[in-house]
Amino acid sequence: MTRPRSRRVFFYAAGMTGVGQTVRALRLASYLRELSPDAEILVATGVASGDRLFRSGSWTVTAPVELVDLIGALAEHAAEDRVAALRRAASRRVSALAAAFGADVVVSTTHRGVVGEAGELLRSSRERGCRLVLALRDIYHPPRYALDFRSMSGAEFDAVLVAGRAPTRQWLPDGLLTGGLAPKVRLVGYLRPAGACPRRAPIRHMSLRVRCQVGGGRDGAHLVAAVTNAVASLRRRTGRRVDLFATTGPLMPGAEARALQALEQGDVRIRSWSDDVVAPSTRAPGPDVVVSMAGYNSCVEAAWSRVPRVLVARQDPGDLEQSIRATLFAGWFPTIMATALTDVDGNELSRAIEAAATVRTPTRSCSAPPDLFAEPRHVASALLGADDPLVKGIE
Repeated sequence: MTRPRSRRVFFYAAGMTGVGQTVRALRLASYLRELSPDAEILVATGVASGDRLFRSGSWTVTAPVELVDLIGALAEHAAEDRVAALRRAASRRVSALAAAFGADVVVSTTHRGVVGEAGELLRSSRERGCRLVLALRDIYHPPRYALDFRSMSGAEFDAVLVAGRAPTRQWLPDGLLTGGLAPKVRLVGYLRPAGACPRRAPIRHMSLRVRCQVGGGRDGAHLVAAVTNAVASLRRRTGRRVDLFATTGPLMPGAEARALQALEQGDVRIRSWSDDVVAPSTRAPGPDVVVSMAGYNSCVEAAWSRVPRVLVARQDPGDLEQSIRATLFAGWFPTIMATALTDVDGNELSRAIEAAATVRTPTRSCSAPPDLFAEPRHVASALLGADDPLVKGIE
């Protein structure tokens, strides 16, 4: 019997607020690698220096300068004509990358890109006969693209995988669940790290290890500063040693990152980036408490690791995604607490950290609600398609 040719899968991941889109794409890539070790995987990201930050022997990451410049211009509120020119350049570049790669499957974490630049990639890939998969996160609130989804015929994508569970359906755009794409939508669960659920050891040491992480960090400086103050307050109030390790993220403005790094002292370490966002490291001692925003990947990591976590949701009246997600995860898991960025000050946050450190956590099994986490091989098979010889018999 002839062995089927290894698949070439192209991921497109571009977002405005951080590295979340790229991390989700890489999590999907890790699932695909588990199912199909011979697959060739290329990930196009809009994160500056993403080819270096997300380097791995399991896939290739490219950060096209045209796409990085487009996202930078949008973040700086550049003139419309400049954004339009960069959008055209990014569109051409990404489409050319997928064509040169010879992709069999194109997976996009957005149906249109940041400002429509993914349109040409999707159209040209469809014309070449590629399988097109739309891989969305769990919550879109408010439903920004409801009209887009209502107008779709259903032919735009071969599959739509939503990385959430049934209770989050109410925060998806109406058109996605009622329009032409509706029959192709599958809620596959939250994209956990591949491998077994980690063991959670109880705290047995005198010092308290706190970690603060802000993803890409574009708007995370306030949280890192607040956690630094909270740790100092906790030390003063309890007399306990508290060690803080914080990361500023690759997208934090340089002046803000340098100001935070100036706060370093013996028991406070502040670094620019951590490379364990896709597969958390097990080599170094883990934290006792983590403080983070409530982005998709932060919440999934909190639930999967069972390390007590304080979620500080971004507060934006026009986008309540993080607030909704933080409330959901805090309700599902006793190890997760939720608060709001506007409520954070040194004393209040220090008490939240102290309370999180006393939470009793399970040590042997993942006490997750039913169907919360994705099954990696099933998700990988959905990416490739049920008719693919590599996945027949899996489901």
